[in-house]
Amino acid sequence: MIINLELNNIKDLILESNSKYFLEINTVVNNPNISISITKNSSLQIIDNSGSMGKLNCNIYLIGEQANFEYINQSIYKDSTVEKNIQVFHQASNTKSYVKIKNIAENKSHITGKVLLHINSNSDNCIAKQKIEFINLSSSSKINFTPILEIENISAISEHSFSIINLSPQDLFYFMSRGIDKKLAKKLILEGFLSKY
Repeated sequence: MIINLELNNIKDLILESNSKYFLEINTVVNNPNISISITKNSSLQIIDNSGSMGKLNCNIYLIGEQANFEYINQSIYKDSTVEKNIQVFHQASNTKSYVKIKNIAENKSHITGKVLLHINSNSDNCIAKQKIEFINLSSSSKINFTPILEIENISAISEHSFSIINLSPQDLFYFMSRGIDKKLAKKLILEGFLSKY
């Protein structure tokens, strides 16, 4: 069974064991502070499709064995000021976390934030992964984002990747050489970027 959480009721929330939880953020967020503890054999997935402005602080505590957390954010920001701070603390053995962010910045957007994945020294066999990708379409946009891994246990498996790229002229040329106009080529490239995981 999947239990849908309400955005206005997730401060210092402790999830029940042996359950699957889902939270979708679709509205413009204005400084919400999410704090959730995930207990034994439970999982939480957050899909963040929030609006173009706002700040999000999200603290996740994996406090029971086999606890699992996934955060997915795929957004296009136009003239936006956005701050995302995601922190995940592995406080039990055999826990997993995966943070996936794919954002596109246009016009005068300003995107800041960090992703912190922390594994305690007494938390064995944990998996912590983050993949953060940005496409910057404007010289007026600013991206200041920090990926952080704090690993205190040698048995952990951890991965992170972080990239900020511009739209590739070679990709545009490839489409245009096959009869696709520049506007449609750009649209197809950006849709492909957001859809791949």
